[in-house]
Amino acid sequence: MTESFLDIDGISHGYSDGEGGIFDISFSMARGEFVVLAGRNGSGKTTFIRHLNGLLKPDKGRIRLHGNDIFKDIIRTRQTVGMVFQDADTQIVGETIFDEVAFGPENLGWPRRRIDEKVAETLNRLDLLRFRDRHPATLSGGEKRRLTIAGILVMDPELIVFDEPFANLDFPATQDLIRQIKAIHREGKTILMATHDVDMVIEHADRLMIMAEGKIAAQGPAGKLAPELGRFGLKPWCACRKIQESDQWPA
Repeated sequence: MTESFLDIDGISHGYSDGEGGIFDISFSMARGEFVVLAGRNGSGKTTFIRHLNGLLKPDKGRIRLHGNDIFKDIIRTRQTVGMVFQDADTQIVGETIFDEVAFGPENLGWPRRRIDEKVAETLNRLDLLRFRDRHPATLSGGEKRRLTIAGILVMDPELIVFDEPFANLDFPATQDLIRQIKAIHREGKTILMATHDVDMVIEHADRLMIMAEGKIAAQGPAGKLAPELGRFGLKPWCACRKIQESDQWPA
């Protein structure tokens, strides 16, 4: 079995109103995996993934990266685990596209030449370099989503976590984003994606996890578990395309 680099041991997190918490979740990811996290609204997906780079701290349980507690070095954790939020506008702070992608490296004190080279390379990779001097507000929804990804990729994380990445995108923008995510995965990045649009990405995933009532209700190879989506109140999977199945995943 492939050695895991992210290990979550029995984490729980509750809210004062009793809604949307997570309970006793244990989970591991291996380097290079592509995991889809599915679940109905209110199932706890967003609460869960916000723990992975320390945006939330569990009431109990432990999260480790390469064997180390993520809260012992939160700056390192957030370089290793990049988060792409559902609403791109809440993640964008720069006055220009170039400034936006340079924000993280500047805060880490990278040399100016390294910043300029890495930002230009990342923008070009996501077909945004021609917009480098424009204000982010002038971009389309799909372009903004790519910009938020660029702001994460420039930091060279090991794991990229997507929260409903296809929300509010039209079909062409969604297809373009899928191509970008597939390319990122092929380059060796580990992907965890929380999404309702399972049909969009299931054929590219190694593993499917389903959340219900704040717990992991099921997990397994994507091709084997996808037909069970309807049983958990999710949109049934359309078995019209061949899926590459895998019989191995981290325990």
